[in-house]
Amino acid sequence: MMQLNCISDYSVILRKRVTMLVDFNNINIPEFMDSTFFEAAFKSGFHEKVVEVKNVFFTMGPKLGENYISHIYRADATYNEGDADDKTISLIIKVQPSGPLGERFGEIGLFRRERDIYVHALPEIERLLDGEAIAPRFLYYMPVPVETFVFVDVTPLGYILANRVKGLDEEHCRLVFEKLAKFHAASKVLAREQPEVFRIFSKDLFADSSEDQNMMQQSFIPNFEHLAKVVQTWPGFEETAEKLNRFISIIPQNMAKWCGPAKRETKVLTHNDLWVNNILFKYENGKPIDLYFIDFQGSVYSSPGLDFSHFLYTSPQFDVLDQKRDLLTEGCYYKTFKSTLENLGYSPIPTLENILEEIEKRETVGFVWSVVKLFLICMDPSECGENSLENLTDKDKGDRIRGIGMSSKRFVSTMQYVLRRMEKIGVLK
Repeated sequence: MMQLNCISDYSVILRKRVTMLVDFNNINIPEFMDSTFFEAAFKSGFHEKVVEVKNVFFTMGPKLGENYISHIYRADATYNEGDADDKTISLIIKVQPSGPLGERFGEIGLFRRERDIYVHALPEIERLLDGEAIAPRFLYYMPVPVETFVFVDVTPLGYILANRVKGLDEEHCRLVFEKLAKFHAASKVLAREQPEVFRIFSKDLFADSSEDQNMMQQSFIPNFEHLAKVVQTWPGFEETAEKLNRFISIIPQNMAKWCGPAKRETKVLTHNDLWVNNILFKYENGKPIDLYFIDFQGSVYSSPGLDFSHFLYTSPQFDVLDQKRDLLTEGCYYKTFKSTLENLGYSPIPTLENILEEIEKRETVGFVWSVVKLFLICMDPSECGENSLENLTDKDKGDRIRGIGMSSKRFVSTMQYVLRRMEKIGVLK
């Protein structure tokens, strides 16, 4: 197992100390992001090499309405590794949010879970995949004064977010399920090679404690209640609205069962928050050719159905969800999953029937997340300024946001599909 040697103490500095300029560029930047912070980040990320960091220039602060579990900053750093020429690298700095919500995220260990993914799991998974990258390069984690990550910003390399409002077309979805299958398959091999690593990821951080269930109830239930009122207005969905109201009453006591690991299941390391804004795509002539997954705070060693259902009911365009489901399941995900395990010498390989069973068992998870976040995903960025978790838990402000998001054409089409599917498989009774 890899040693935790990339976690550096906040006070550590480079052996070659230089005067560094950190330019906040009139952006409201936390005070701890000073020269010492960046020196420690480079020492960690460059594996103790003597690197002279000359200057850091911030180019972006947090944007409202797009990130809910962290604040994101972007900066450019100029450094020298002892060569004649200076080099420039773009950085993403990810910070735990302030206030009661941020404190709660810290208590349940979301950032520590992501640290463990980047330190213990991803390097080994990428090794098994012959160096194929799953995520952007991780440089540094700092626990105090506030939990903070530093990553290489892959935007200059051509990796960007896709259009979440429009949703992902078939080409994007094929790429997602192929990369996801490789990630899952390699994690299965790693779990056999290094079972001690996966004990770290055996607990679902979102669903295990009563406090977390109370937080979910406060955040989730208003979305379901508002949706039930909207569904009642759709012709032919009157009985569905009644079933939805009955479903609401069983959410709090069942979230842990629906979302958490089970004793008997095909287990892989899941992303567990797989939706369009947690995927960065690279394009060539307008076509997606590669991707990185980001934001692994919720990762858990559990069913592949968690990722499959979460993504399927939040991120594809409606026609892809409606017409290409079997193709994505069998032709993209399972075909790649099986071939990756074969190449890595793993046996016995789960059958297609095993995977289909895992997906169906976890469709309730996809349903829940579609209600919780699809209306936000479908909202135009110009309408997202008020989309904070605090506003969503305020009844008046929250209902206004839900009213906008749940009236979009994509939301209505997708949710009608999902509701009919939940009735068909018996989730809604």
